[in-house]
Amino acid sequence: MKANHLKKGDKVGIISPSTPAPVKFPERFKRGKAHLESMGLDLVEGRCTNKEQSYRSASIRDRAEEINEFIRDPEIKAIISTIGGMNSNSLLPYIDYKALEKHPKIIMGYSDVTALLLGIYQKTGLHTFYGPAVVPSFGEYPEMLKSGADYVKNEIFGEKKLPIHLKYLMNGQKNLSIGIHKTGQKRWLIMKGGNVSSGKASGKLIGGNLNAMFAFIGTEYFPNLNNAILFIEDSLKDMATEEDCF
Repeated sequence: MKANHLKKGDKVGIISPSTPAPVKFPERFKRGKAHLESMGLDLVEGRCTNKEQSYRSASIRDRAEEINEFIRDPEIKAIISTIGGMNSNSLLPYIDYKALEKHPKIIMGYSDVTALLLGIYQKTGLHTFYGPAVVPSFGEYPEMLKSGADYVKNEIFGEKKLPIHLKYLMNGQKNLSIGIHKTGQKRWLIMKGGNVSSGKASGKLIGGNLNAMFAFIGTEYFPNLNNAILFIEDSLKDMATEEDCF
């Protein structure tokens, strides 16, 4: 099941299912919203936007209802997360999956939002998008990185048709922030891209943040990985650690 591509004027719901990013990073949140609005989207902030409850935005009930209110609203064409964090997996039993089947829409986020993306896919068959979040992707810099902007245009607005060719990061290219501190200082991880082995493969593309996946793997919300191409996002782990995970 696929949702329709976005077009200018569409309403997009903004959710905070994990870290209270709009409260912690108000300037980045403002900048991220401005970038999305410049794409012609009409943003609607969720009920947890201005809430903060320790490491999370709000209670499980409020965070689940924030998502469900957007799911049930036929005028909302997409739901985008403000950032990742932890504890999105606690919302999985309370998502209105039946309503989402009736009103399929784009669901996009990354990191801890992996739980929602995979849980929704497993329960409804809806294709979800592991992609940019409002604060760290749309609002981190004065202008969004070109690769992220192209992803949104190609995948969310449907400007580019299949097939899509992915480019590896070149050796020494610095474009991945792995640390955001209150002081604004950053640490950089140098990415090196290349093939581990040659050949061709086909299958459904499933994956996300490894830590988030561990929080609900083996439950009814985790998709079957048979015949899947698995992609993994994580930080501060080496290949040996990753290989021991599955």
